[in-house]
Amino acid sequence: MEKYNSHESESSAEKNTRDKTLGEAALENSNIEDTKTWAKYYYNAEKSFEKRTENGTRIEYEELLEWEDRASFPFERMEKYAKASHFPSRYERDKTENIGILDPDKSIEAESGNFYLRRQRALNKAIEESNDKDKEKDLKAGEELYRYVGEHLYYEHDYETLHSDSEVYQSKRRAAHNALINHLNHMNNLARKYSVRPFTLRNFEDNDFPYSGKFDIGGHTNARAEYDRSTVEAYCRNAFSSAYEKAERDNR
Repeated sequence: MEKYNSHESESSAEKNTRDKTLGEAALENSNIEDTKTWAKYYYNAEKSFEKRTENGTRIEYEELLEWEDRASFPFERMEKYAKASHFPSRYERDKTENIGILDPDKSIEAESGNFYLRRQRALNKAIEESNDKDKEKDLKAGEELYRYVGEHLYYEHDYETLHSDSEVYQSKRRAAHNALINHLNHMNNLARKYSVRPFTLRNFEDNDFPYSGKFDIGGHTNARAEYDRSTVEAYCRNAFSSAYEKAERDNR
């Protein structure tokens, strides 16, 4: 009896579809592995910086630039391959990247806060010297981070609302923190627009998204959100140390 070949009845179109599907699956798996690889490089850069600063030695600006370059490249590649991987949810993406295990207070991004004024002056100068139609609006936005920090601190220490309605307190505190994150991202984007160094080597994610612990197996998404939120706060503590110290003194 002649052996039956299941592919003999497969049309050319069906074969092309099957081959394309297999090829896409292989490419997606490759992108996932590349995401993991570059996430490890980013993690290693941050851990190396943490080790460099453990003795409390001051980081000079030129050295910071080198560390930012060392971490920004793998972070950008990680994000590129994560996007190409078409993860079914952010839970899968965050589990693959697994960068929420880093220490935000000892990050390169937090250290950049010590040079906030230097970078703000550079951005303001670039905006003022430009002919961009939005230069006045951009100049104002570039000087507003302190206001967002103030609002964040106000809602952080609004203990009256905390004691009267903890749900309202948490909601307002969260909204102020997210607004701070998004404005720092906006300032980074402005810096890129005017071809000066961004305030931090990367942008950050807020936690303004539907979250379910049921799907966050291992807590990777929660850890990532907290890592970014805490990193922005650590940045601002370095950039506006006097404001944070005053808020803490006033609310003891």
